[in-house]
Amino acid sequence: MSLSGAGKVAGVVGWPIAHSLSPQLYGYWLQDLKLDGVLVPLAVRQEDLTSVIAALKRAGFTGVNVTVPHKEAAFAIADDRDAAAEAAGAANLLVFHENGRIEARNTDAVGLTESLCAEMVRGKEILLLGAGGAARGAVLALGELGAAKIHILNRSTAKAADLAKKLQPMVKAGLTAGGLNEWADRAGHADVVVNATSAGMRGNPPLELDLALLSKKPVVVDIVYNPLETPLLKQAKAQGLTVIDGLGMLMHQAAPSFEAFFGVKPRVTPGLRVALEQALNRSEPYVIGLTGGIGMGKSETARLFAAEGIPIHDSDVATARLYGKGGLAVEAIACAFPGAVKDGAVDRAALSAQVIGNPEKLKQLEALVHPLVAAERLEYRRNTSAPIIIFDVPLLCETGAEAEVDAVVVATAPEQVQRERVLARSGMTAEKFEALKARQMSDTEKRQQAHYVVMTHKGLDHARGQVRMILADIRAKLKQHA
Repeated sequence: MSLSGAGKVAGVVGWPIAHSLSPQLYGYWLQDLKLDGVLVPLAVRQEDLTSVIAALKRAGFTGVNVTVPHKEAAFAIADDRDAAAEAAGAANLLVFHENGRIEARNTDAVGLTESLCAEMVRGKEILLLGAGGAARGAVLALGELGAAKIHILNRSTAKAADLAKKLQPMVKAGLTAGGLNEWADRAGHADVVVNATSAGMRGNPPLELDLALLSKKPVVVDIVYNPLETPLLKQAKAQGLTVIDGLGMLMHQAAPSFEAFFGVKPRVTPGLRVALEQALNRSEPYVIGLTGGIGMGKSETARLFAAEGIPIHDSDVATARLYGKGGLAVEAIACAFPGAVKDGAVDRAALSAQVIGNPEKLKQLEALVHPLVAAERLEYRRNTSAPIIIFDVPLLCETGAEAEVDAVVVATAPEQVQRERVLARSGMTAEKFEALKARQMSDTEKRQQAHYVVMTHKGLDHARGQVRMILADIRAKLKQHA
């Protein structure tokens, strides 16, 4: 996928985001409806959400879907909110309007309502796990379907009680609350159990629950869809219980979001579900994150990995695409940094003149560019068939991109060697070198976070041997776990 040249562009923001099926889901609909557009997955940390949303709006995005852990924060960012978002106090959709205002919507309740059978819920007692943004939508959906009682269990009893108090006026069902430590007391009364947490999502530990205590043989629902069979559902099936996965909710809640972004209402079909199941079942490559400070030999190390047949996604090359004519970052940079765009492309020298030495401007630029580069990395990962790939990211550890990889490789050299290499570059000054170093984590800190280190000052043959040893070790681990 190229982010440049697309028609309408929308996003999905979360932390992490690699688990999200939304790009495949929207891609299916865009192709089916023959629409020119794209949905970009964006890994956004909680502290960066506000600045990233502002940057995406300037970049011409039509809006973003919102997943964990940002739903309540997204609600707070918005200028306007629909009734469902107001009721839930959370948003899974932000629409950017032409007048500059941001509208928060919540389609979670619609998604869960459409994916459950009313007879399954009407007049029943529900045990709801979680008290976050997704749980808010779940309470409204279960109330709409006619639940008699909904008991909310959460790690924080106070948060569960607060949710029950806020939503009680909006639903006819009786709402009560407690801590997850009350599972043993409550499990025997449940007709339906709904997991509205991210526990069990790929990369997250599952909830530790004894399902043998579910004496009424309830239906067990998990809003998590990656993996499709979560540990909770696997355990429930082993107990002979009826289970419902989170894929139905995902598809149905996405339909109104798609319409908001691209102007056409899509259909939820069996073919869509099959396509998403196939996407979930694809094997994931092992991802090496390659990084290193300026002048540490990272580029040469990348070439050594490439010579061993390892595909590489280069973040610097991706940035160049974003800055080039038609690149997704060009319009936003033109607005945020007047004079930095010339002849339809970003002029790096003009941009650097505004950013170097100005921490606030630098932060503004990073909030715009880093999520877009991360989106390209994720798309690259999903489209490769190689068992091992490399993400070459200069600021891997500084931007949180280490969360996207399975192992970190740091290229390093003594400080004096680094200085000599950098100052030998055309146009480089000691002042500029120090400014660039100040942006980066120290070499010592990077090596502490590394799984592997490549010493680049001992000659090419030595570095090549280190690269080959790293790959041999990783391949042995992959074979062991195959």
